[in-house]
Amino acid sequence: MALPERIHRKTDETDYVLVDDEGNEVKKSLYKHWYAGKRYAMIWETKYSPLETPTVYEEPNDDDHFFMIHDDKLIGEIADDFWKAVSQPLQTDGPAWYYENKRPDIGSMEPVKNFMGISGLNMMMGEEPKKIERPKNIIHDDGTWTCVTCNHINSGRFCSECGYPKE
Repeated sequence: MALPERIHRKTDETDYVLVDDEGNEVKKSLYKHWYAGKRYAMIWETKYSPLETPTVYEEPNDDDHFFMIHDDKLIGEIADDFWKAVSQPLQTDGPAWYYENKRPDIGSMEPVKNFMGISGLNMMMGEEPKKIERPKNIIHDDGTWTCVTCNHINSGRFCSECGYPKE
């Protein structure tokens, strides 16, 4: 990948220095991270000159010290893409959804349609789901009932002491 004019290569092959439009050197170069086909601009350290455009370049880091450039449009795109790529499949398919490849290509993180959830995993392992029966309230002949959680005698639909419903 050819480096743009704004990037100046240092002596080390993997170490780049980003220069903004005024020529101010960015203290740490940007880290390229692709997710759901979009670029996320991230900086490894907090010391940097103001940037007009969130341009992203590759640099090795320890994946623990980076943060996003404060660009409202970019952050909006990141939030939208993150919701589409992560939250919706997690909510619809559960925590056991997986990707098409074992190590998916960067940028192609579409979940596979043949999803096997927790119940499917239990069926495959031969484990029956445990059925837990809720204890029942004691109903008296005069129409009152004793709450199973707090032993309070009630006459309405809910326990007046703890709010537990009548069955």
